[in-house]
Amino acid sequence: MINNIHILNYRSYQNEVFEFDSNLNVIVGPNAIGKTNLIEAILVLCQGKSYRAKDQELIAFNAEYALIESLIEGQARSVQIEPQSKTFLINTKKLKRLSPQNKIPVVMFEPNHLSLLEGSKNERKRYLDSLIAEENPSYNRIVREYDRLIMQRNKLLKTINSKNKEFFPWNLRISQTGGLINAQRRAVVDKINLSIQEIYNQISGTKTSIKLNYLSSLNTKNYEANLLRFLENNIEEDKLKGFSMYGPHREDFRVIINNAPSNQSASRGETRTIILALKIIEKEIIEQKKHQKAIFILDDVFSELDNHRRTFLIQNIKDNQVFITTTDADMVVNHLPKNVKVIALSRVPDI
Repeated sequence: MINNIHILNYRSYQNEVFEFDSNLNVIVGPNAIGKTNLIEAILVLCQGKSYRAKDQELIAFNAEYALIESLIEGQARSVQIEPQSKTFLINTKKLKRLSPQNKIPVVMFEPNHLSLLEGSKNERKRYLDSLIAEENPSYNRIVREYDRLIMQRNKLLKTINSKNKEFFPWNLRISQTGGLINAQRRAVVDKINLSIQEIYNQISGTKTSIKLNYLSSLNTKNYEANLLRFLENNIEEDKLKGFSMYGPHREDFRVIINNAPSNQSASRGETRTIILALKIIEKEIIEQKKHQKAIFILDDVFSELDNHRRTFLIQNIKDNQVFITTTDADMVVNHLPKNVKVIALSRVPDI
């Protein structure tokens, strides 16, 4: 639980202190007043980085550094952000980055997530990869290595007079690393499928068939060997295109609702229900791994849900510390228990 936060020279905040409730916190105010900046600061403190900007963009204009300080579960925690560096302090221990053990679990639901099903496949893959990384901290390193290998192979594809035999070392490493990524993505899709239909139907009050399909042009049985074979056999075609056509970087997942792809058939309400179900599952996955309650952040999406979905969401996160941003406090408070703390941002913070 985050008891409080002190923000100095962070985006629109010059010097502000906020106290938080252990359960429900509603941050209310008009647009462009700093609501998202506040919950972003919470996220940086807990997870070590912003979800929408580079570190240097977090420092207020003309300031030399930004500072975020807090008391979390009785533990002093701070992060100082400078243009070329970032330093964390947990009690008296100084760190250059947060290890998975030092990160505080957070589930965030923000407007861009509502376009997950219709947006680019890269967004969907990043979503799966973020879930996997919660359970397997070394997974991000595997993804970075795979991306580096693909970049090197693509560079070789564009090299004039490159010999086909030069590709084998890259193809071998790509197939090995790609096999690890494919297997873990399919495993997390299988885990989601264990509960998404039940949760979806609880939210919607319907009996709907719903599941995730992981999409790959390769047979997933003996995936690593299949990927190596395709990389070896399609070098000439890849040279013509200038990029590698096979591997996890070309794969995707789709939500199938009543036997049809959701991006083609789902209504606005159905899409929101799917995303909400995925967020509840994300919370469960994180908490099972971390053995602690996640902080839940709802940034300007509560109004996108109807009364039934709002009630379901609150029932499922009522035992967590929750931060909700909104322009309409009445709409939120009317759907929350009476012990909610309202943080009203009635003026633009000093800059």
